[in-house]
Amino acid sequence: MNLSVFSLHRHVPRLALLFLCLFIALDLDAQSFDVGDLTYTVLQNDASAVQVTRGNKHFYDLTIPATVSYKDHSYTVKHIGNNAFYGNGYKIYHDVVLPPTIETIGAQAFTSNGDMTSVTFASGQAPRLRVIGDEAFSGCRKMTTLFEMPSTLEEIGKGAFSGCWALKGTILLPENLKTIGSGCFSSCRSISGFRFAVTSMADLLNGNSCFGYMRDDASWVCPVSIAPNVERIPSYLFGSLGRYSVTFEPGSRCKEIAAYGLEYVGGRLELPEGLVSIGNHAAYGTISGTPPLHLVLPSTVQTIGNYAFRYCTSLSSLTCARAMPPAVYENAFSNAADPSSCTLYVPLHCASAYRGSNVWQQFFIEEADLTGISQPTVDDIDGSGSVKQRFGLGGQHLSSPTKGINIVRMSNCRVRKVVVK
Repeated sequence: MNLSVFSLHRHVPRLALLFLCLFIALDLDAQSFDVGDLTYTVLQNDASAVQVTRGNKHFYDLTIPATVSYKDHSYTVKHIGNNAFYGNGYKIYHDVVLPPTIETIGAQAFTSNGDMTSVTFASGQAPRLRVIGDEAFSGCRKMTTLFEMPSTLEEIGKGAFSGCWALKGTILLPENLKTIGSGCFSSCRSISGFRFAVTSMADLLNGNSCFGYMRDDASWVCPVSIAPNVERIPSYLFGSLGRYSVTFEPGSRCKEIAAYGLEYVGGRLELPEGLVSIGNHAAYGTISGTPPLHLVLPSTVQTIGNYAFRYCTSLSSLTCARAMPPAVYENAFSNAADPSSCTLYVPLHCASAYRGSNVWQQFFIEEADLTGISQPTVDDIDGSGSVKQRFGLGGQHLSSPTKGINIVRMSNCRVRKVVVK
């Protein structure tokens, strides 16, 4: 008897451990539960919140709730899990409405839901979304409508929207975004443009193609607008777009364009007042089919880096509003368009200073009254009747567009100055 009692005492710790493991296993299993047609899992680091783990049927319209109740407990729905609606045999056929409580959309969460048409946030509260995972919406070919990226968003993963052929509209890249994965908008051939409002993004690595492979249409030029809050254009940001133009919105506070920040840019590029530095290779290169580059430098620009506009063979006209020539590296315009055939407009009484610079003297320099020219342009008036009268700077009447600064009186009684190449 004593021996048996002794043996039992010896095995009590092992039995206790066995029961404890069984209890933990049952408890962990209880952390996942079904409510309606969705499976939820309680978060390990937040017992009051859950993620959507999977859908359990085909959905023709899906609205995910902000909170869900199970066994007298209420949980906040904070995450869409990895593969939640991908790879389990069920599809979403129309619209998805997310609660504003969602903080992350996991990798491949909605991948290959080819009949899903829209993903939006429910109204009422500001969304809290921070992360869109790798390939989260990849292959959603019929999705035309996507929520506006909220200010809380910090990361867009690799290939997040690749293959979203029908996605329309201008995509906002919000102020707190820090990471854009490679190929995240590839084959998004219906997007009409981007608005960049990011304030603190680090330089991207050479070869990052976050905007690459969007369209095969050689005639399409992607418009990009830069929001007023942006103070720096990071390296290697837009080059993968290929053919694109950039507009700085009124009130811009941009002070720096980093190396390769506007690589391959074309069209009219009016850099804002307040810009101080243009980095090495900042607007390097031209891609075939890009519209001619009409470059306007503000009066505040101080330095232009080495090879800043190298191989900009589309450079067609150049205006610099700074009275004293900006410091410019000798090779800033190397292998660009022939400088002698490109007119450089400078402020009145400043031509001699520019002609004394080894770099600026290569251009055909003309003085012009640049005050009041908010957006110098190449005149493209087609005779449709919008121009009532045209004058030279000396007040003489001009019968047609004349190279230099033209004073144009419009049919709406407005008067503007335009640069005619």
